[in-house]
Amino acid sequence: MDNRYRPIIDVVVQRFLSHLGSRLISVYIKGSVARGDAVWGVSDLDLVLAFDTPTHKDTLLKRLTWMTIKICMTVLC
Repeated sequence: MDNRYRPIIDVVVQRFLSHLGSRLISVYIKGSVARGDAVWGVSDLDLVLAFDTPTHKDTLLKRLTWMTIKICMTVLC
């Protein structure tokens, strides 16, 4: 995995962990980043979160986090 993705992954995981707490079971990285063939500044970051009992607030947090990722990718590229 390209280590330039690490700060973005850390932000996402921390944001969901602080929101979901013990409901967060796992975070999986998949796609080109996980395979190690991502192109920095081009490839997207594919994450799968496993957690208990999704709520409407979880959906809003997902949207906010996606916007944060886009900003981070723009600044870091």
